[in-house]
Amino acid sequence: MLRAFAAAVDLHGIWLTSHHLYDDEIEQSARSSLANDRQRESLPQGAGLHYDGRRFIVVIEPQLSPAVVNARIYGTDYVVVVSPANGKVPMADVRHTYLHYVIDPLLFQRSNAIDREQSILKEIHDAPLDFRFRSDTVSLTIECLIKAIEARTMDTGISNTGFAGVDRSQLPRYEHERELYQQRWTR
Repeated sequence: MLRAFAAAVDLHGIWLTSHHLYDDEIEQSARSSLANDRQRESLPQGAGLHYDGRRFIVVIEPQLSPAVVNARIYGTDYVVVVSPANGKVPMADVRHTYLHYVIDPLLFQRSNAIDREQSILKEIHDAPLDFRFRSDTVSLTIECLIKAIEARTMDTGISNTGFAGVDRSQLPRYEHERELYQQRWTR
């Protein structure tokens, strides 16, 4: 039935006449998403990256829902399928998968050492986390490391202020002043 439908509406002819619009949309989305220099530096250039026999591939598919990012790992291939929303690709999701691509092999090589920390799983048993994080120390460690990197290096919308509204770059001075203040009051 599908072949008969495709032949009846001349689906191949429609594709031949309109695929250039499709390709232009993909190119425009990629260009506008990577316009920021910081974003360009944080991801590999091109559609894919090959490293140590592994591949990281970003596929831009305009016909998918922009609300859904599909990230999969097939053996040694890390594939992210995204759809542009208002002409921009959701780079935070692409970066998250890229960090998995870089970090996963490093920590899986040390899984025996990480598995020694099984006792932490008892503490987070009732935490509102995905089951895989509550049951596997390696997956939990990888995700925590990625979240820490994202919080430290990426524009998350969270201000760079730490304890008591003090900018993190000012923490050594703040700590020194706090110690002086406490010494004054403990005399």
